Amino acid sequence: MKSKRKIKNYSNRKEDKTKFIFIGLTTAVIIVGLLTFSIISIKNNHNLIGALLLILGVIFLSTSLIVLGKKYRNVKLGINLERKKKEIIHLATSKAFVWSIVYLIVLSWFISIFEFLKFNVEQALGAGILGMIVIFALCWIYYDQFAKVEK
Repeated sequence: MKSKRKIKNYSNRKEDKTKFIFIGLTTAVIIVGLLTFSIISIKNNHNLIGALLLILGVIFLSTSLIVLGKKYRNVKLGINLERKKKEIIHLATSKAFVWSIVYLIVLSWFISIFEFLKFNVEQALGAGILGMIVIFALCWIYYDQFAKVEK
């Protein structure tokens, strides 16, 4: 027997628009701050620091334009961002767990095979944890930016 219950439309669209505007304004403040510190550093003859801050500002600007563009498209289409975020975290965590095990196996194999990789316990643990963090971040970026997760 078919259910006569109607599917509710997504109703938190205004809340997502507010979040989107807040994220955009925060990004703009960070970029203006980086560029301001860059100009001040260059005027004070700290050219290397100024150039690094300028490059960091340009990278942050281009990345934020891409990310905010995709989020704006999702808000405009009415995609529930909370459910999508939960699905992305679930997928990224599960894939990162599997790839972290593979990473730890390869790391232990490299340490035992190659003589120039002499790690003590603390260094090996640190390398393992750092690698797992990087793997999770890469999985999260992949599922957030490239994978088709439409919930």
